[in-house]
Amino acid sequence: MDVATTEITGRRGATLVEELFLEAGWVPREIKDTDIGVDFYVEVAAHGQGTGRHIAAQVKTGPSFFGTPSGNGWWFPFGDKYQQYWLNHDLPVIIVLVDLESRTAYWQAVTTDTVRSTGEGWKIEVPREQMLGNGSLAALSALADAPRQRGDRALTSFYDDLGMLPREAVGLLARLHAGVPGPDLKARRPIERLAATLAQMRNDPDAACELLLNRTPRWLSGHTDKSTVWKGPDEDEVWLAVGGYANEHTLPDRAAEAYRRAVDAGAAPRDRWRAIAGLFEMASDPQRARTSLEAVRESDEGRVLAAVGLAMLDHAGKPGPVPVPAELSQQAAADWEGNATARLFLGEQARRRQDLDEALEHYQAALDLCPGSATAQVHVAQVLLERLNTHASASRDADLRRAVRLAEEARADRRRWAGPSEVAAEVLLRARILLPDVDAALAVALPEPDGEATEREAVAPHLAALAARIAYRDGRIELGDALAERSTTTSPVHGPELAAMRVTATNAPVEKQIPVWQEALRAATTDELRFVAVQQLTDLGQWPVAELEELRAAGTVREDVYAVMAAKAHHQRGDSADAVRFLRPYLRSSVHAVLCLADITEADGNPDEAAAILQEGAARLSDPHLELAALDVLRRANDHQAARAQALRLLTRSSTPHQIRLRLLHGLIRQANTEADLSGAAEHALSGLDEIARAHPGAGPAALAGIEPLTDDFVWCRIGALYNLRLWDEAWKVCERYQVAPTQRMEALIWIPLTARQPWTPRGAHAMLDLCDRFADDSLVVARALDAVDLALAVAHDPDSARFGSPWAPHPSPDELSELRSRAARATAAFQERHPGDSPRTVAGIPGPAALRAILSDQADLSETHEEICQAVRDGDAALGLIASTIQRPYMLSLVQRGAGLIPACSTDPTVTASERDAAAAALDGPVVVDPSALYVSSLLPGRWDSLFAQFSAVDMPQVCTGTPRHQHTCARSPGRSARRWCSRRSADAASAGGRRAGSRASRCSPPAPARGRAPRRPGPRRTGPGAPREASRPATAAAAGPGAGRTPGTACPPPPIETSVASSRPARSRTSHPRHHACRHHSAWQITKTVLQQRDRRSTENSWGQGRQAGIMMMGCPS
Repeated sequence: MDVATTEITGRRGATLVEELFLEAGWVPREIKDTDIGVDFYVEVAAHGQGTGRHIAAQVKTGPSFFGTPSGNGWWFPFGDKYQQYWLNHDLPVIIVLVDLESRTAYWQAVTTDTVRSTGEGWKIEVPREQMLGNGSLAALSALADAPRQRGDRALTSFYDDLGMLPREAVGLLARLHAGVPGPDLKARRPIERLAATLAQMRNDPDAACELLLNRTPRWLSGHTDKSTVWKGPDEDEVWLAVGGYANEHTLPDRAAEAYRRAVDAGAAPRDRWRAIAGLFEMASDPQRARTSLEAVRESDEGRVLAAVGLAMLDHAGKPGPVPVPAELSQQAAADWEGNATARLFLGEQARRRQDLDEALEHYQAALDLCPGSATAQVHVAQVLLERLNTHASASRDADLRRAVRLAEEARADRRRWAGPSEVAAEVLLRARILLPDVDAALAVALPEPDGEATEREAVAPHLAALAARIAYRDGRIELGDALAERSTTTSPVHGPELAAMRVTATNAPVEKQIPVWQEALRAATTDELRFVAVQQLTDLGQWPVAELEELRAAGTVREDVYAVMAAKAHHQRGDSADAVRFLRPYLRSSVHAVLCLADITEADGNPDEAAAILQEGAARLSDPHLELAALDVLRRANDHQAARAQALRLLTRSSTPHQIRLRLLHGLIRQANTEADLSGAAEHALSGLDEIARAHPGAGPAALAGIEPLTDDFVWCRIGALYNLRLWDEAWKVCERYQVAPTQRMEALIWIPLTARQPWTPRGAHAMLDLCDRFADDSLVVARALDAVDLALAVAHDPDSARFGSPWAPHPSPDELSELRSRAARATAAFQERHPGDSPRTVAGIPGPAALRAILSDQADLSETHEEICQAVRDGDAALGLIASTIQRPYMLSLVQRGAGLIPACSTDPTVTASERDAAAAALDGPVVVDPSALYVSSLLPGRWDSLFAQFSAVDMPQVCTGTPRHQHTCARSPGRSARRWCSRRSADAASAGGRRAGSRASRCSPPAPARGRAPRRPGPRRTGPGAPREASRPATAAAAGPGAGRTPGTACPPPPIETSVASSRPARSRTSHPRHHACRHHSAWQITKTVLQQRDRRSTENSWGQGRQAGIMMMGCPS
């Protein structure tokens, strides 16, 4: 008796699988004498005990099952019967492929994620890496542990598949599925499989449509070898769903074929669907489309759609909007107002006529008729953006925000089913430019991690070309080149335009720009490309331009836009009068005309007049964006006070839109930083955060950054201002409230000391080490982060060392400390590898001079060491005297010069002091008072005036403090005092105590106002001698201005922040042989700070009120 070879092969494979499970200690139970779809029930065992958990296994043995290789293993095909059985089994099912020659078995779990449709059947990939044996027990045990999904799993998969299909197909498939009685599972399976096929092939929708239309699977049609009668689901509903799928995927030919089949299958109303098929036939077969449309133009169901299609066919190749047929007139509104296709047609023609209000009305009606339609959402967003550029609207800001929201929703919906999301992305990019947010706009076209584009969007040529234009205009040449290459690689359409855009971006001479734009105009294939080229040529002074006249005649270019382009061309040619003549008719109706006239006026050297034009236009057109443009003009004219006053006036108006308010506050922060008004910057940042919170009442502080792009800017500006005001606890509260993480260098340099001041936690230490990865190339950030972590670990090792750093709360576990030490060691090694000439070092907590000398001897550039020590002193981690070691001079003497711009007439060297006093006395013929007390003591010992009164009463001092030292403390900090020179005499207390020097008339000398035609005399001590007016002898004194000059009297004021080194001004020597008493430079601490700020904030000074994102927060060194 013969035994079948396949049976023997199967038995050998089953035996091998059984042995493999037994070797692992699991319990396989073979199901013999029947073929029901599984060969084993395998019980999971642990530690020699059964667990009661099982998996089912189907074993396939032999080389034939390895005949279809995949990239990672082999494809195993199977039919619909097994797909339904395995996916609905109560146990997890695995497929096991056995190779008898190598005695190995490979497995894969059968799930909805691993099973794929082939159109006619199903397949699953069995990876070669998943070998059955001890190495796979963990994965198989987890499969057995997974919760089982009860009920009809195919039904669950069906609804999952619907979530990956466009709305037009979803509604039809859901209705078709719901029409099948619940118990009739066999009748539901083809519908579920159709949904699975469309979902799984969504990345190649044309192939899906080709399979269904040209090779209709038997599981769908129910055909057999003997019968071709349709026995599947309702045929007309099937083809309507396929037609909707093809339509959403922009496949007009496939959609036309599907709708024709639906008509043939009896879809009702028949004439309506035949008209829809005709509309799609217009793309490739106009004659066939005309035949289809004319056949139904007299029927009630097809009249409106036929009229739309025939009107478009009649107008094909002609310029301008399509004439609206009589069937779509207002008199026949009852016939078409509920038809979404008719609404879209009417909206498009109104848009071409530049009647954007009517266009918006029709598009909005279409969206109301089809809620959630991505097509309607894109059209509404496009019209909203176009309307923003034409005339004012009371809801301008709301329109812009709505356009952004609709574009984002349309993009998300089309991404869900792998549709043409690049169209919605392009609208979103244009909307974000108007916010304005250039970085966010460019992110739309850039793939992760630099942007947010999907793979499909990143290679879309038109989207990449639009982003390249923006990058070039923003001066980002390299980014523009990358985007241009991506666009031209996919399609050469934009090549000449982008090449010309690059020439313009490099500021090439006009004579070189004109030829490349002329070439771009000749190569342009669309009206949009022609318009871009014409616009550039008119900006370069080319006039007339024949192509512009053609676009104007076709209605593509509005009249006010034409006037603006003509004005720019004439102004470029030097004819300002003609330029103004073109613009005047449109100044009462066009924002573009007002902006152009203001630009021309400013370019002609009249910024005040330009600002007035913009303000008048804003009042006339109710457009606050013109107010922002006026602020930009004032800023460029360096009239910052007028700009600030205008910004504050706009903020007081309740009608000022939300986004405008944010930009105004952003500009005020930048101006406050420039003027060193830290308190003002903090207040404006707080106002910005309050404004954002009011606009989004339901969002928590930490979530606002994801809603408003400017949130992080406001947060870090406030943190930076509070940090420099030495309000460190307040700054840390802001960090915690908004849960911000540093992304820029200055933010990191603020965040590190703020975090180090708080009680340490393992999470905080890891966050500090995260900065070492994020800023790996920034040696200063990494060094400070490692310093902070090293100090934290030292405190954890010896809690008594907490006086040099913050304590731990609670104390970390040994495992946590071990992990932190290992990570810190790796970060230190990486730092030394990247920066071999440097090394992180910690100056905090140095107890004596030995360690300091070691640091100084290893460091050639003392300025860097000085900054490290200054930071440690400001954080309270090191003694003040360490600073003197790095600058090699008394710290307070340097502080005087840095903070007030003084050349003190004193020295800590008694010999030098006596020499200077004698020289001054000889030159001025009178007693000299050397007085460091007013500044030195007030800086070092604030709040101790009462106890120091006795000491002050016996010291020669300026006249202003003769009453009480507390009065001197206040006056030294009052506004403007630091810019004045004080003459003094011996105090009354000193005179009564028997002072020997003669008193003189009390006087306060200020620099006299310069006479007409004469330069102001430099303030300084008066000298006696020939040519000098004779006055009573008076003692000379060093001018001392407190570091808090310019602040409200009586308020605490720390010394001004120090940058990286002390900028000292050495006393100049006189031309005589002995040292003289020299005058101080009369600059207030605020003036010095302003200069520092202007240098630190150069990157953001070019930003305008209306555009741009602040390049970085202002940070004046560290808190001092």
